[in-house]
Amino acid sequence: MDKLEDLKTSFYQAALGEEDWTAAARGVRGMLDADLIAVSTLDAASGQDRLLYGDCGVHYSELYRRLQAANPFVPAVRTLRLGQIVTDTCLLERRNFRRTTFFDEWMRPQHQHSAAVMNLCWSGATGSYLMISRGGRIERFGEADMEVLNAIQPTMRHAMDLHIRLARSRLQQTGAVLDGQAIGWLAVEKNGRISWANQTADAILAGPDGALSARHSMLRAFDPAQSQRLLSALRAAMGEFPAPGQGSNLIFRNPESGAAIAASFIPGHHLFVKGLPEINGAYLALQDLAMRLPPDLAARVGTMFNLTVRETELAVALIEGKSPAESALARGLSLPTVRTQLAQLLRKTGTARQSQLVALLLSTLPVPFAG
Repeated sequence: MDKLEDLKTSFYQAALGEEDWTAAARGVRGMLDADLIAVSTLDAASGQDRLLYGDCGVHYSELYRRLQAANPFVPAVRTLRLGQIVTDTCLLERRNFRRTTFFDEWMRPQHQHSAAVMNLCWSGATGSYLMISRGGRIERFGEADMEVLNAIQPTMRHAMDLHIRLARSRLQQTGAVLDGQAIGWLAVEKNGRISWANQTADAILAGPDGALSARHSMLRAFDPAQSQRLLSALRAAMGEFPAPGQGSNLIFRNPESGAAIAASFIPGHHLFVKGLPEINGAYLALQDLAMRLPPDLAARVGTMFNLTVRETELAVALIEGKSPAESALARGLSLPTVRTQLAQLLRKTGTARQSQLVALLLSTLPVPFAG
């Protein structure tokens, strides 16, 4: 009984954000004498199976995703009732289960012989489920294991539902607050797919001549080079790889229309949208620079970094998304002169390259672009 109470505590602490799901998931694994445990979400419309938590290592986590079409549990999850549990022996005869690609490529190499899944929650076409597996000399899942799962499944389901509701509420509250400041707020997956956006973000991305746009729910920049910068910044915000010189703030510009958007990238870890936890991604705060540049920007930047008038003009131009060449043309100066001013800006701000300088200058804009 103490183990069950400790497990319930771990689940609710994870649901409230006081700790991650590792302790709770491993507690389930320990109570069931299982080797591996995974919590996944399934989008029935697209057929995508996304791993939220798994302790099988990076290689087998990726393989688990790739083998979703061959996983006999995936179609079964779509038909299970909430809280319903099914084992491999309920799906297929033992010999047929061992002939599946999923067993041969995912379970057998990890020395697993038996598996079970439980439907945790469902919202529309998207569901979340728990999968556990055993190997070695441990017996296959049986009635006693089902009793344990049935005892803990109400807590697991309630904790997952609570976690999702709280996270979604925070997302909507943040979006509403930023709407009041004319700042866009988006939840974006690492491939650029927009999972959620507030009204301001929708308006910014809907413009026909904007620097950023949303086509078929995919976030795109004006040209391929900027789109690649966008995807790299998303992945960097997730911690997948460093992005030297980019910082967390970038400017995207449409040179044809002159539109410029400042984007601030915030790690999202697991995005909670569509009513269920999704894959890793990032949150983006968008600011239309043409609309939002404060009238005292030049004075603020000049005073902050002790700049000359000409250096301040270049700094403001960079914040607006203009290149040094465009700034030179607009101000009637030669490009070598502007490059000299740029070198002075780098020296006075303590930055090493133009991208770092722009990120620092953007931090002078109103929240959330600070920091």
